[in-house]
Amino acid sequence: MRKVVELYIEARFPRFYHPKIKRGRSHVIPGQVEDLLAAFFAFNLVSDYEYFVDQAITTGKTALYPDVAIAKDKKIDNIVDIKMDLGWNRDGFVAFCEEQEKKLDDINRKDCFITDGIKKEKALYKFGDDVKYHVVVVSDQNISSEKFERNMKGVEKLTSVKAYSLSAKLHPNTYNKTIDEIIKGMTINNNEFIRLLESVC
Repeated sequence: MRKVVELYIEARFPRFYHPKIKRGRSHVIPGQVEDLLAAFFAFNLVSDYEYFVDQAITTGKTALYPDVAIAKDKKIDNIVDIKMDLGWNRDGFVAFCEEQEKKLDDINRKDCFITDGIKKEKALYKFGDDVKYHVVVVSDQNISSEKFERNMKGVEKLTSVKAYSLSAKLHPNTYNKTIDEIIKGMTINNNEFIRLLESVC
């Protein structure tokens, strides 16, 4: 969570420094958080998993771009979708998750190709019999607490889609506070990190 806060703060500044350059909107950071979450998995799970970050996965004419796909023995059993908060879809999050569950029925047990982002080489993989879709929500802020709880509760009824809330009380993109002040002001849901790891294993 500290690294997420650091990324938000760094995103406010120009990539290339000059005293006369001032940014208005911040750089987008979700792509870096995808890498960060993949590293979290890689350092905390057994070594025989592979992690594919925002790589094209094609099956037939369908192309998927999961934030993180987790494979073992050439089989993908877990897809991870990262959301910084639920402000983007505060009234439709449960419907979004229901839609993802329906899509899983179409990919389970199918062969697929993963395209490497550097060499652009394709490798044959397969989706597992019961692929799980994990929606990792970094912060419960930028939405009312009632709507957030209702959204998270609504996902519990789903079989193959799970949602996780990593932090509460203070958004990692809070302004006019230091990194330490932000970390101290937020609640880090350690049990959700553990639940996420256990769900993937």
